Amino acid sequence: MNDQYPETFPIEIERDKLCRFYRVQSFIACSIVPFAFGFLFGGASTSKDRQRDFENAEQVWSEFLRGAITGIGWGLLIGATLYFVFGHFAARRWATALEVAVEGDFLRVKEGGSTRRDRKLHFRAIVDYATFQNPLMRLCEIDGILITTTSGGVYSTINVYAVKNALEVRDMLSEIDRLREDS
Repeated sequence: MNDQYPETFPIEIERDKLCRFYRVQSFIACSIVPFAFGFLFGGASTSKDRQRDFENAEQVWSEFLRGAITGIGWGLLIGATLYFVFGHFAARRWATALEVAVEGDFLRVKEGGSTRRDRKLHFRAIVDYATFQNPLMRLCEIDGILITTTSGGVYSTINVYAVKNALEVRDMLSEIDRLREDS
């Protein structure tokens, strides 16, 4: 069994697509709560004094929808502000910080924006490689590799997003794992 792979080499990450993925994910996370509260509070803003002036149910619904749409607008404005403060610029840092490389008998995964995590996994500790893609990843045209380790607990699985040619990389990592685990 000959190991034809280099001792050390990086795994390619599609950083621009990953940055877009992180930005969309951040916008959704920052906007969903203000959007929902805006809808609820805006729709419920019909005052009790005005409720007596309604002649039919159509006017009640019209007033409710007017308030709900106003609330949604305010919610999205607040969400967009939160996104630009917390997510927009951080997404570039997160995408730039992700590095995956094979280093001899180890797989090294560096990630994080403000809090960095640098993991060096021995191939013997890796149990499984899988590819994954959720709807948001499909929208951003990226694939990921899910690495399962023997450690158990919260850190037993590692998600690596935006791996270029994820299926080929998964197969290559499995082959390297098989070759280097036996040596």
